[in-house]
Amino acid sequence: MIGSSAKMRELFALIERVAPSDANILVQGEHGTGKELVARAIHRYSRRSGPFVAVNCAALSEDEHRATLETFIQQFGDVLTSGEARDVLAACTRVASNV
Repeated sequence: MIGSSAKMRELFALIERVAPSDANILVQGEHGTGKELVARAIHRYSRRSGPFVAVNCAALSEDEHRATLETFIQQFGDVLTSGEARDVLAACTRVASNV
C-alpha cells in the first residue's frame, strides 16, 4: 500500500497498532477500497505464523461458502479455536445472506 495523505497515514498507524493484537479484526468498506490489502498488511505485521487466506464470501453461494469454510476449518483448524471457526462461519453466513 502506498500513500502519504493524512488519511493514509492514519490507516498505516492503525494497522501498526492493531497488528500485534490477538483479537479478530473486521475490515469493512465499499467494493474496491482495499480491504484485502489492509487485511494482508495486518497479517504481515502480526505475530501470526499461518498463511493469509482471503475468502470473498459475498461471491459464493450459500452452499459454496459453507463448503469453502468447512474445508478451511479442516485445513487450518489447528490454528483456530472452535469458537473462532464458528465466528468465521457466522460472519460469512451473514455476508452471504445480505447479498
